[in-house]
Amino acid sequence: MVSKKTKKKSQPQYKICSTCTEVKKTNSQNIYSLNNENWKMFPENIPILGRTHGTQKELIDIGKQYSNCLLYYFASRQKDTDKIIEFPKAYQNSNNNGLVKLDANGKAYVHLDCPQPYKEDGVSYLSHFHFIVSNKTMTQWSHKLGTQAIICKVDKKEVKRHLKNCDRLIINALPESYFLQNHIKTSANLYYKQAEKMTIVEIKENIKQMIKQNKPFGDYLKKHKIPLEDTPILVYCYDSKCSAGVCLANELARAGFTNIIDYKNGMLGWLSRN
Repeated sequence: MVSKKTKKKSQPQYKICSTCTEVKKTNSQNIYSLNNENWKMFPENIPILGRTHGTQKELIDIGKQYSNCLLYYFASRQKDTDKIIEFPKAYQNSNNNGLVKLDANGKAYVHLDCPQPYKEDGVSYLSHFHFIVSNKTMTQWSHKLGTQAIICKVDKKEVKRHLKNCDRLIINALPESYFLQNHIKTSANLYYKQAEKMTIVEIKENIKQMIKQNKPFGDYLKKHKIPLEDTPILVYCYDSKCSAGVCLANELARAGFTNIIDYKNGMLGWLSRN
């Protein structure tokens, strides 16, 4: 339970890349960083403008100062394991990239596959993609390398797989009253608005309690020697239009958790026959 007393939040511990020192969260719930550094891993081949395939569709919004510019984005290869692997293995043979034109407000949707989460020098990072932006005349790329986190969306089949294998902590992000009415089997409950009021320590204690109450999952963590902040987590809310799951995922990311996915169709999708 959260105390009624006003608590001072700890500094967010968002971890999206090794050079991301000024991490911000937009009103659209995107977590990103735009740093002054020379990018060094620019792939040789520029993709065709307007990629429309991929399991993930993400809004990027970097402001009107980048209106009508080109944006090139690239990420680690498509996720093929729920465990966090080592850098640079995650980028080997990756074609997870694309090219889009930003609109008059500096916004665009990018399409890509869920990037493989990885760790570098012992530090794990959220799934993310990198990007660079052209100048107004589209004749030169900026030296700023941007990075935006992704909370990958998964379908019902993926949730069933995790339930069967007991390899993800499943959390309902809705109020307790909704959770008590109906929820996915074995899932715990943490209302995202409660999480927003919690300190980092309180969020971590809540996750520890959830793990303690789910013995098969706790045994899985012990067997694979997975540290707390690398805990595989799956969040969900009511339906595909509900943002509670993403909001909770961002609060978990604030506390340093890095292995988080979102069941996009929520409780309504779970109860459907499809």
